[in-house]
Amino acid sequence: MAKLSSKNSTSVISTSEIPTGDMVRSTAEEYPEASFMIDLIKEYSKNNTLLNATELSEHFFGSNMQANFIVIGAAFQSGCIPISSESIEKAIEMNGVAVSQNTNAFNIGRKVVSDPHWIDTIDLYRSGSLASKPISSSEAVSLIDSISPDKDLRRILEHRTQELIEYQNLSYAKEYMNFVGNIFKKEQKTRSSSELSQNVAKYLFKLMATKDEYEVARLSLKAELDSAISQEFGKSAKISYMLHPPFLKAMENIPILNMLPGVKSKLALGSWFKIFYIMLKNMKFLRGTPLDFMSWFSSDVRKADSKLLNFYKESIIADNENNDSKFNYELVKKKLEQEKNQQNKEKDNKEN
Repeated sequence: MAKLSSKNSTSVISTSEIPTGDMVRSTAEEYPEASFMIDLIKEYSKNNTLLNATELSEHFFGSNMQANFIVIGAAFQSGCIPISSESIEKAIEMNGVAVSQNTNAFNIGRKVVSDPHWIDTIDLYRSGSLASKPISSSEAVSLIDSISPDKDLRRILEHRTQELIEYQNLSYAKEYMNFVGNIFKKEQKTRSSSELSQNVAKYLFKLMATKDEYEVARLSLKAELDSAISQEFGKSAKISYMLHPPFLKAMENIPILNMLPGVKSKLALGSWFKIFYIMLKNMKFLRGTPLDFMSWFSSDVRKADSKLLNFYKESIIADNENNDSKFNYELVKKKLEQEKNQQNKEKDNKEN
């Protein structure tokens, strides 16, 4: 970051999440917040190009081995490499390793930059992907139809509405749709685009479908996950559930007890634990009630999630009411990020 300049730096960012050596050695190490890192790099760059090099590599070549050459191609086309394309292709040829694949990968990276919309025409496949065409229930379709969204907004709502029904229930999905519908209705009074409504649909969903213990159980039991694991690792693959239960995490500052397994790091539980996931998934109706036993040991996290959700809604509404002629979504997003950072600081101070 110290080398970047908002006046003359060009950043070529692969959004692929690749585990570091520390992550491989220790399950306690987790990925940093990708969106925050990307926004930070973009803030200190004059120009930037984003692409998922690993996804592209696995789609076109069946492995991630060509990902680096895709990034090199994107960097070259962005004007970051001061040599000719012929020189790069000649170097690939002289190296003598996977010449055809690496040359094609280089040109794919160039294509991503020269024709930004080209990637939208590709039905990308990534090994082990859970991506699937959303299958909406009649209730979800009815909810979506109730706000008469345009094509772009409908595409975003089709998956998220059904997910919220499965996450909690139909009433919860209605709450989501009512909010998005109100924003969409007001937005249409000032412009034909649904850009704000699309962003609200995406980020409101993220805040409403937080990955608590009930949701982790539901996602872990999806049939697509079993299919993806079998496809990636074979049917005989051994499965372990990596968990850090909140009731154990709460003991990390208690002498002697903090030496128990699972207090300071995740526990590896075998396939026998699946029955408990099934039970937990079916207890989602307890979420948000006084009987929500999973929140007893992580009430600060639940309160923070609730506060962020309310802050987001209030900011969107206030911004809309104060400036009906122009929706300043970026300002709201910045406010949300500031609120999130402040809560993280408060949490760190509390832990220290």
